[in-house]
Amino acid sequence: MQEKKAEIEGLTQDDSEEKEKDNEPSLDEILEKTKQAMVVEATINDEATKMAVGAYSEDVVYNIPRLTGIGKEDWGVVCDKMPGGCPYKGRKHIHTLGIGINGAIKIANAYGGIKITAQNPEIKEITFLDKGKMVSMAFWTSSVTGINTKTENELTLPYQHPAMKKTKTGWDDKAKKTLYGYEFDEYGAQVCTSKNIRNTILKLIPDNVQAKWIREYSEDKPASEPEKPKEKKQEPKDKPKENNVIELQEETLEWALDYLENKIKALRHMENWYAKHSAWISSLPSEEKAQIVDAYNTKQAEFAAQQEGSSEDESETDQGDDTPKPATVAQDATIKKLAKNKGMTVADLGKFCLETTGVEETADMTYEQAAMVIAEIQK
Repeated sequence: MQEKKAEIEGLTQDDSEEKEKDNEPSLDEILEKTKQAMVVEATINDEATKMAVGAYSEDVVYNIPRLTGIGKEDWGVVCDKMPGGCPYKGRKHIHTLGIGINGAIKIANAYGGIKITAQNPEIKEITFLDKGKMVSMAFWTSSVTGINTKTENELTLPYQHPAMKKTKTGWDDKAKKTLYGYEFDEYGAQVCTSKNIRNTILKLIPDNVQAKWIREYSEDKPASEPEKPKEKKQEPKDKPKENNVIELQEETLEWALDYLENKIKALRHMENWYAKHSAWISSLPSEEKAQIVDAYNTKQAEFAAQQEGSSEDESETDQGDDTPKPATVAQDATIKKLAKNKGMTVADLGKFCLETTGVEETADMTYEQAAMVIAEIQK
């Protein structure tokens, strides 16, 4: 009889040599998955509540044993690492391992480059279908935005958590059962936000990083530091440029004024340049910022004058004119979206465009060059 695998969130540990057949899940398997999800949710909820009242845990990985009649009698390190030992050791059971709230925060700090912004949660009444009836319940709703600055991936996740919690209210001696009621969860707002922050972090951090931490836990090894990005070497300023190599440009007032006056060739190019460096411009002293804004406005006025002059002769333009058609706004948006989906940074995209067409900025490309970039980036 084939032995079932241990359920490990983010990592599959299968000790059987045979591969399970790719069949539709049975009812028992669906029920088992549902039970697993409920146990994990309860565990994360408990951790969030403890954090809300000030309790701190050093645990990075949660370890949940479940007596299922399948799996192993002894999971070695995984059983032994449980406080007080595994209660099911000696009987066939499985363990579910995963990254908890505290673990997500620790792994984000070790990985680096994760920025999280959480909105204040609000209570909303939500109506939904339950057992064939429409019911309304109050939920804490949270929205968390996260950015992985290494990959430039960004996402916003909503989350809902019941505002009322189920509590014991007494005992029905006649029916021989516990009576339950509901009361307001005073820690619901913190629990909702903490759980959503955990979910957002784990969506942004690569799966292999999470799986490695879980695997190291199961092997009783200390969690290793994720590999840091390699620092870029600064080349001497007098070293000549090699073909298709983009050098990092230091942002200075002199450089910005020269770029606006001599390098900008189109209005859209100037707008893209300003947006790209807006954070740096905003950080400048007011006098330097004013100089850049004045140069920007002057150049903008020049482009406006050129457009008025060209419009007068537009009706006389020969339809056979072979002037290259510039790249469209839609092409520019498509290129940026494709690059983001592939995890390319702004510098990576600039280098890719330069190697593909000989032009770094989309705003400086022709329609054909932009089409070429789109085709190459989709490969």
